[in-house]
Amino acid sequence: MNASLKNKGLGKGLSAIFSSTSRVTAPLQRSVAEIEESVAREEVRHVPVGKIKPNRYQPRREFRSAELEELADSIKKYGILQPLLLTQESADTYELIAGERRWRAAQLAGLTEVPAIIKTAGDLEKLELALIENIQRQDLNPIEKAMSYKQLIDSFALTQEEASKRLGLSRSALANTLRLLNLPDVMQKAISDGELNEGQARALLALESLPEQRQALFDQLIQYKLPVRQAEEAVKKIKAGKPLKMLPDFNVQARVDELQQLLQTKVDIQWNGKKGKITIDIFELDEVDGLIKKLR
Repeated sequence: MNASLKNKGLGKGLSAIFSSTSRVTAPLQRSVAEIEESVAREEVRHVPVGKIKPNRYQPRREFRSAELEELADSIKKYGILQPLLLTQESADTYELIAGERRWRAAQLAGLTEVPAIIKTAGDLEKLELALIENIQRQDLNPIEKAMSYKQLIDSFALTQEEASKRLGLSRSALANTLRLLNLPDVMQKAISDGELNEGQARALLALESLPEQRQALFDQLIQYKLPVRQAEEAVKKIKAGKPLKMLPDFNVQARVDELQQLLQTKVDIQWNGKKGKITIDIFELDEVDGLIKKLR
């Protein structure tokens, strides 16, 4: 790797990731300060990618290929601008604490070594640092966050109160996220895949004692992409003893797919059974003329 790229900007992202520090506890703030001091003292080492293994506490479960390839292209041009954080497991083996996405992308980019800071850290700190990095970057989907919080609590026998303090979250925010794991697997997958947002998921959680009605509402949320407010209104009616109104059979996703193929851009349809809207994404004004021609 070009020497000018090796050290360019190393460590500059750490404060942005970890430091809005109402979210980060004092021990982690000290850890971040140590890392930044290491960068300032030029204690960044270059470690062969083949000697690094993933963090067994990594909260992320999915690394999207397109995003990794985009990062790999950036690394080819500019190098790795922020060092990985590792612990040394043996004479020639290292474990990631933070930076697995950069490590994977570096391999795609054909790098044989990566810049890294070697730190001594216990299991709890490894998990916390990996969690905070991902949470601050908003890389985790809601289910990954919930599973990470549960892992932190279960692995280290923490109460929800203790875990929320370590993560800089309110106890209610932590508890609400953990509750997502009470949903059936198919609903959790829909959340992970971005088909449901957290507001819609909370509406489903309110029907935990009414599984049939919850399933019916879930089907409508997926099929019609109902907004959160309408989902909450449906929950109120169900709890008041009114059955969920059956909407006409209309496969929204099939129409989305067909329009996207026709227009060659991202399309979204929202439909509540009576009215709806279609959103078409454009990235340049010139695209509008092309869309008009296709719609004629």
